[in-house]
Amino acid sequence: MRKILIAALTVFAIAFAIGLMTADEPQAAGSSPNCWWTCDCAGNPIYCCRSGNTTTCYIGKNAPIACTQGYNC
Repeated sequence: MRKILIAALTVFAIAFAIGLMTADEPQAAGSSPNCWWTCDCAGNPIYCCRSGNTTTCYIGKNAPIACTQGYNC
């Protein structure tokens, strides 16, 4: 029983570490290749869209990502 518990905890720890490594990357939003979700330092989900040389961002509602507050911003 102890070996099963150790194996399960190891798998969970590896999955958690992979999740932390990929959480900060901007995520694609919907079908638009010029828009993406990201997070600001306060932990707000930000929706950004690029049109030509202009990028416009705003705090998004019902974001498909979860953000945490940054401590080193």
